[in-house]
Amino acid sequence: MTRRRTHGRPALPLAGAVVALGLLLGGCAAGDVEAARTAWAAAGVPDYAYVLDAGCGERALYGRFEVTVEDDVVVEVVGPDGSVEPETFTSWGGATIPDLLDRLADDAGHLTAFDADPATGVPTRYELDPLPEAIDDEECATISDFTPAE
Repeated sequence: MTRRRTHGRPALPLAGAVVALGLLLGGCAAGDVEAARTAWAAAGVPDYAYVLDAGCGERALYGRFEVTVEDDVVVEVVGPDGSVEPETFTSWGGATIPDLLDRLADDAGHLTAFDADPATGVPTRYELDPLPEAIDDEECATISDFTPAE
């Protein structure tokens, strides 16, 4: 008499599916960043303001920042504790929208989540995890209240 196995299927096919899904999602995030870069370039907005809510991990750029950009340069930042020098903000990882999109495109292999406004290309949410096996190296943020200057 031959016994048939009816449960306890091997985990290998499931593991392969999880890896394939991870690669697929990573590729989608990279493609989404490229689409956002294209939309941003088409929008042609050099002067604007936005709010960055940065969190995750152990980083200097943490909290809510109101950012003003003129001629594609950060000129004013108000952070959780008041005014922040633009140079300090950028040294912490803060950026203009095109600089942020460039950085996310360069680091697309570590991008675990990305959403953007399809009309302007402005990221609305992103999450990076450069070292998945490490703790507190993640970077995540939301961007809201994007307002082009008039």
